[in-house]
Amino acid sequence: MSESVITRLSRQPSCLAILMFFSLVLFQQYSMIIDAADQQDETNADMGDDSACLKGFMEAFYVPHPVSDINGRRTHFTSWTAIALEGNPCTKNASANNLFGVRCNNGNRVESIALPSEGLVGEIPSTLSLCSSLTNLDLSSNGITGNLPTSLGNLANLVTLSLSNNQISGSIPLELSTCYALREIDLSNNSLSGPIPPQLGLLPLVEFNVSYNNLSGSIPFTLSNTSSGSPRFGITSFFRNPGLYGYPLTDEASESRKASSSQAKMNYVLLAITILFTVGVACCLILLCVLCAGHCQTCRDGGSAQRDLEQNHSSPSCSPTGVPVDGWKEVLNQLERSSS
Repeated sequence: MSESVITRLSRQPSCLAILMFFSLVLFQQYSMIIDAADQQDETNADMGDDSACLKGFMEAFYVPHPVSDINGRRTHFTSWTAIALEGNPCTKNASANNLFGVRCNNGNRVESIALPSEGLVGEIPSTLSLCSSLTNLDLSSNGITGNLPTSLGNLANLVTLSLSNNQISGSIPLELSTCYALREIDLSNNSLSGPIPPQLGLLPLVEFNVSYNNLSGSIPFTLSNTSSGSPRFGITSFFRNPGLYGYPLTDEASESRKASSSQAKMNYVLLAITILFTVGVACCLILLCVLCAGHCQTCRDGGSAQRDLEQNHSSPSCSPTGVPVDGWKEVLNQLERSSS
């Protein structure tokens, strides 16, 4: 009976080793193919997110007609069309690869959206967070309104955020402090209100500007000081926020804020004095009118009495019986003469 192949190979160690080596190589190749397929699926999914991100961005903003920015210049945002956004925006042959203001990295992911002074009108969409590889977002000097979406905190790779010179309102979201790579924040010249989240000071910021807003409260210590005691950011980063106070705002700025508060109080005092004076004058006029009316009534009553008195003097006096008083006197005189 012939021996089996396994038995024969077991007697030849070199052949068995070669067989095991080739088996291991085939297994490794198979594993690499599976991993590459999984990575390709993830990449395709991420690229699909970039496409959805840009489509949501285009739908959120519009450019007023005629097509021009806030300075009257022609805008390039018109290149953002639904046709241009079909497919992966970062592939070499994609029509969206030529979108103005969009830059992709070597991994074919959107890493920058820069559209300053392009006349954009609308609110920042929450779908912007789908561009998870975004490192730069510059939408300064446009007509952006609404609040800052909390979904901005999902942009873990964001390094630069510039939204200055818009009409953004609401508060600065705390979620922004979870963008751990953020180094530059410019939110100046907007209508932001409320306090500055102190957690922002834990970010590796080299530039921070929230001037010309309506922020209030104390400037966080994490943004106002360094370990050496010098200001981390200067007065220009916090200037022109009426309710904001604390270091590094200078005494002059604090005095200006106090002077504004004192002036407001003085205005209230002057308003109260004006109201009291007006009410006092009105009361005096009413009292004067009442006194004049009473005097006129007295005059009318006195004139009536005088006329009655003059009428009594001009008419003959009569006795209660209706006989004139002078006639009675004549009768009595005659009686006296007859008795004598």
